[in-house]
Amino acid sequence: MKKLFLAIAFALAFFAPFSFAECGNSACESGENSCTCPGDCGSCSGKVDGRLCAIYYCTAESICSIDVAPNCCGNDLCEESGTYLENYGSCARDCEPKILNITILSPVDGYKARYGEELHYKVVLDADGRNVAGSDVSVRGPFNEFVLFNDGLHDDNLFNDGVHAAWASVPKGTPEGFWDVNFFASFRGIDGNASIKIAVYPYVDSEIIVPSVHEIGSNLDVNGMLSINERPVQMPFRVLVETESGKVIASKEVSSSGSDGRFSFSYRSSFTDQQGLWLLSLLGEDDSGNDLNRFFEVMAFEPGAVPKRDLELAKPLLDSYLPGGSLELAVKLTQDLKALDANRVEASIMGKKTALLRIGEGIYAGSAAIPSGASGETLVEVSGFDARGALVAFGSFNISVLPPRLEVKILSPETGLYRVGETIDFTVAVTGNGSGLTENPEVFALFNGKRLPLEMVQDRLFSAQYKIGEDDMGSLEISILAKTDSGSSGESKSDIFVAAATVEQGFGELAVPALALIGIVLAILVVASPFIKSEMLKKSKASKLAELDSLEKRAQEMYFREKSISKQDYAKFMDDYGQRRRELGG
Repeated sequence: MKKLFLAIAFALAFFAPFSFAECGNSACESGENSCTCPGDCGSCSGKVDGRLCAIYYCTAESICSIDVAPNCCGNDLCEESGTYLENYGSCARDCEPKILNITILSPVDGYKARYGEELHYKVVLDADGRNVAGSDVSVRGPFNEFVLFNDGLHDDNLFNDGVHAAWASVPKGTPEGFWDVNFFASFRGIDGNASIKIAVYPYVDSEIIVPSVHEIGSNLDVNGMLSINERPVQMPFRVLVETESGKVIASKEVSSSGSDGRFSFSYRSSFTDQQGLWLLSLLGEDDSGNDLNRFFEVMAFEPGAVPKRDLELAKPLLDSYLPGGSLELAVKLTQDLKALDANRVEASIMGKKTALLRIGEGIYAGSAAIPSGASGETLVEVSGFDARGALVAFGSFNISVLPPRLEVKILSPETGLYRVGETIDFTVAVTGNGSGLTENPEVFALFNGKRLPLEMVQDRLFSAQYKIGEDDMGSLEISILAKTDSGSSGESKSDIFVAAATVEQGFGELAVPALALIGIVLAILVVASPFIKSEMLKKSKASKLAELDSLEKRAQEMYFREKSISKQDYAKFMDDYGQRRRELGG
């Protein structure tokens, strides 16, 4: 027994300095770690702070270590796993580019280039969809070879923004026709290329009005405009009129205007001039070597023998049109009262031209767009031309274009339930319909016989505030009107429902007047007969009940029939309605 006691004592003495760890006691004790006891020591999982694509994990020896995360941009692996796909476009850290794309912004394919015209070459590069800014692009073609740099040479004053650009011109003497222009670039060992065709077209553009018939003894008037790709051209040229046999009738040096490229020529023929077919030529060359070379046939008649040609409406015009709308136009061409066919018929409204199609003998029709800036009496010109471009018929008509409408959008108040005493914020946006808002309109709200002006708080936004009164109770229609001095106008409407103030609101606002009123009523009741007092109270109660019933009926119409108030607003009104009836004992 003594030996057993000594053994126990020895064991207690020996193991006394040691303690055993207990997982789950919220203390990370000796022998525990985040792998063996994550509840006490924290989990060995998740991302490593400050290190890209690094995660914690437990080794087989239950040691918390760090590994590289899979399917993670930045782990130096260009991965593709299931729906996860990395490439240079999505993860440039891990992947090298596979495809280098060159997108040509200008010039467009098939562009008509003229001698001396500065062409703006612009491209953007991307590798697998990622913008590439650091590579140069070489341009190789029949005109010249040059390099596009990413240095802001594309009219936006932005440096190194990924757009590679340069200017280059077509040398004089380059043969007319289509030419291939090729673009090349390299990036991180990947080559890219693209190409377009450019048409070398060494001619001046011209719009020239020459009559196809002429009465000898009158003026032969020629008008036109010279341009290159819609830019006015100023240049001298010769107008030559000669007979079919080559006899010169008139010859004159003319120059187009530098501001708009327009010119005019007039020759008054005499009775000594030969009748028959005349040839009218416009011949010249601009400073860069582009040709003006136009020919027209004019049939000259002796006085009184010119065929009578008319261009008249085949369909009546409407009383008025809207700017930005369309004009359905049909015209009939005749010569000596017989149908006359033309090679081309076009309508022009404020310089905007629309081709009309042949729908019958001498009848042409189409839909012409009315410019958004048109207003009031607007001229419509219709011209018919022969195969050489000479004018065979002309007519003009006036249409009435209404002032542009204004679009009025009510931002607030929204349709719903409001109460007496609340302040309504009116906020309205006013914009022009297609033509923009060129002048500030007058904006005001009309409701319940009242006119509330709205002030402009910022561009196209107008605002005002209004405190709802007792006389506004019930269904309230609000009209917002906007108008300008030039006659443009617009309107928008909205409906709200105004209920009585809540009990708390009414008491708070009317406490002082109510106390005074109660004093007066008490004084009257003291001296008045019980009969009069009873009748007055009954009448007041009946009137208020009738008013409440009327409001209830209108609220039901707005919710069930018109659906102009929400379910929540309707429920709030009915709660208020029930409370007020209970207060009145109805």
